[in-house]
Amino acid sequence: MLLWLITFSVRLGHMMFRDIQQKRRNNELGVAKHMDAALTVLASKEDGMMGKRFVFSDQLSIGRDPDNDIVIPEQFVSHHHAILYKYNGQFILKDLGSRNHSYVNDQLLTGSVVVKPGDVIRIGMVTLKFTR
Repeated sequence: MLLWLITFSVRLGHMMFRDIQQKRRNNELGVAKHMDAALTVLASKEDGMMGKRFVFSDQLSIGRDPDNDIVIPEQFVSHHHAILYKYNGQFILKDLGSRNHSYVNDQLLTGSVVVKPGDVIRIGMVTLKFTR
């Protein structure tokens, strides 16, 4: 009987230890989710856009066309204006040849640029902040 009680206690302790480890892993994954890249709307004349946060991990398309991840329905935005994507652990913003251009930290974007947390992106009349 004593041997059974000891065995039971050891198994219960082992199960509790595994459960604690699993919860810790899940919490770490939860923290990692909050560290995903995001674009937050800082300024917009479009209804419902202010303060909106677009979280992503690999790619985000921006433009006037409804098939984009961020749709900006204004005349100064091309149908497929820009794309933000991850490459070798860095996030790159690429203007897709738009007529009215894209701006990063008030600098005209020609081609593509690596964006860093805190960078401010302007497309049309919408201003977005990149966070990670």
